[in-house]
Amino acid sequence: FDPAGFTKVGDESGFRNLRAAEIKHGRVAMMAAVGAVVQHYAKLPGFEGVPSGLPAAWTGNGLFGFAALFLLSGAMELVVWTQDDKKEPGNFGDPLGLGQYNEDMRNKELNNGRMAMFAALGIVAADLLTGKDGVQQLGVGAIPERRSKIVLRATEADAAPPPPPPFQPSEQLGAVSPLGFFDPAGFTKVGDESGFRNLRAAEIKHGRVAMMAAVGAVVQHYAKLPGFEGVPSGLPAAW
Repeated sequence: FDPAGFTKVGDESGFRNLRAAEIKHGRVAMMAAVGAVVQHYAKLPGFEGVPSGLPAAWTGNGLFGFAALFLLSGAMELVVWTQDDKKEPGNFGDPLGLGQYNEDMRNKELNNGRMAMFAALGIVAADLLTGKDGVQQLGVGAIPERRSKIVLRATEADAAPPPPPPFQPSEQLGAVSPLGFFDPAGFTKVGDESGFRNLRAAEIKHGRVAMMAAVGAVVQHYAKLPGFEGVPSGLPAAW
């Protein structure tokens, strides 16, 4: 697999460098492709508010996690997993003790790594274009998920709460039969809660004053306080 023709006959040193780079990129791409799917459903404690997809690399705790992975990967490559010229490219031993370092598994690793590089590139490109993570791009984000006791579902953090319904003046206190909502002049507007509150406060104040005034207009005809016997009833009482 060398569609661009980078390798040259007789250039073993150049081939080893390219093969080492291919294996490294393939391994990273395999983990990245799997991670692009897993992060949609599960998050580590402390990363519940980090979104899925590419924004995870620069949002909240995701930024610190990305920086830590970057530094750890660099340290492992420069100090621990260094390439030995006496070994095949990409041969860093068997840290997990699987005992599967043979020609068949090496070929499978190369093939899967090449496929993963295309997959990771496609996931990143689609994320940049659509803003959807690896699972949402497949349209399977709505499949029921099981909650884990170790990690939390990503969709719980990503899902935005629905917007509240617009303020409805006709549904507020005071809309009673037989008139229902009383606003014959149409002063109130749907969604204008602040304006409604000002009008309702003015309405209640004027109503309270009017109730006392109506009662006083009747009572003053029959009763007067001491010292006010000579004051006429009705409006002239004011002057």
